Amino acid sequence: MHSITPYPWLDLVAFASALFYGNFVLRNKHPNEVYAIWLVFSFMFCIFLPLAWYAESRPNAELVDACFSYKETCRPIRQRI
Repeated sequence: MHSITPYPWLDLVAFASALFYGNFVLRNKHPNEVYAIWLVFSFMFCIFLPLAWYAESRPNAELVDACFSYKETCRPIRQRI
């Protein structure tokens, strides 16, 4: 996984900050339905970005390897995405 900056943790902090700021602005300026949809996508982003970062930082690892004991649950989800 290639980073925008030389430091992956800085990317994670920058994206998280943008996400929280976006949620705050969206909540105040748009209807609740749009905000709820955005929250669902934000939640998925917050789950899969650290998992992908973890899997990419390990040699010969797949995304489902980051699920540890839940590999059998993560495998069908990953295949559908």
